[in-house]
Amino acid sequence: MSLPRTLFIVNPTAGSGRGAARWERCKLELRTLGLKPDCMISTRPGEAEVLAKSSAGTYDLIVAVGGDGTNHEVANGILASLAPQTAMGMVPIGTGNDLAETLGVRTHIEAIPKLINGKNRGMDVLRIQCAMEGRPVERHALVFAGVGIVGESLKRTTPTVKRVFGNRLSYPVGLLRALWTWRSPELRVGTGRGIVQDRFLLVCASNAEQAGGGLKIAPGARMDDGLLNLNLIQALGNAQALRLLLRVRRGEHIPHPKIHYFTASHVTIEANTRVPVAADGEVLGETPARIEVVQAGLKVWL
Repeated sequence: MSLPRTLFIVNPTAGSGRGAARWERCKLELRTLGLKPDCMISTRPGEAEVLAKSSAGTYDLIVAVGGDGTNHEVANGILASLAPQTAMGMVPIGTGNDLAETLGVRTHIEAIPKLINGKNRGMDVLRIQCAMEGRPVERHALVFAGVGIVGESLKRTTPTVKRVFGNRLSYPVGLLRALWTWRSPELRVGTGRGIVQDRFLLVCASNAEQAGGGLKIAPGARMDDGLLNLNLIQALGNAQALRLLLRVRRGEHIPHPKIHYFTASHVTIEANTRVPVAADGEVLGETPARIEVVQAGLKVWL
């Protein structure tokens, strides 16, 4: 058995600290198959991106070993490198593994056989332009990008919350904690359909059906159709928002009268105040923001 020239970038703190033990099991399986993988360890936030960017020209395949945050960093590193033809693989050992699940890799146990039997495939990515401390920044995301309560929710999904509540409940619990203090801002949202101005709980552009540890926020979304699936969720009271969250978990929220759900190639979001912009479990910056789809922008190994 063999792989192309492959580098594993490992986040050992993923999965609330359980990542190191899970990676050891994966290494053992690789060695059992006669493979001695090249490996680099990410020791701090942002380091996986730096490692991927500097290594893309040396390797044909870079495997992100972590959760959606690690995938986010590795993908941005590859896309910012001088060798964007390098493919990305994944071994899910994190708290949120929405991308891996969407692509059919549900656990780290089944990830290694899928890597061994994999091949390249083009996947859409989201290009996000926003502001950070008054400076324009550009980032890419794989699963979703949003403006509104999602940024505050991520701040409230602390390491303790992740450790106590695990993969499926951590992000919903963070969202519940954020609801008590959140006040929906007035946003100006522009798409090919025109401009809408209102108070929004969340404006979310999705590249996959699920996010936030399995919340089915974008039913029917595909990662290869060249389109964003947009949720424009108007301001809601706390009780309404709680009921809506239960419907989101099952993907049954679309008929709600406060939700506008449709596809588009891009969306722009402006506000009179600074509203957080988040993507793939990370806070990237603040408004104003533009989110657009780059069709087949990244090679993934599946």
